Amino acid sequence: MKVSYSPRAVAQITEACDYIAKDDPAAAGAFLLRVEAIGSLLSSRPGIGRMTAKTGVQVVSLQPYRDLLFYKTL
Repeated sequence: MKVSYSPRAVAQITEACDYIAKDDPAAAGAFLLRVEAIGSLLSSRPGIGRMTAKTGVQVVSLQPYRDLLFYKTL
């Protein structure tokens, strides 16, 4: 599966990184690496998330962060 991010997702990820970077630029980098790692994992294992109430949308945790990554397979 090819992974792509919606403009809204890119804006939210950027906002989160900017917020984290205010206190700790290295932590912002680590957060972005985690997002990219989960995206890479989804490309080979798209079923790892759990279904949401919205048809076709799944969610996976970005642990150790509290954030969630919502996605759908096309």
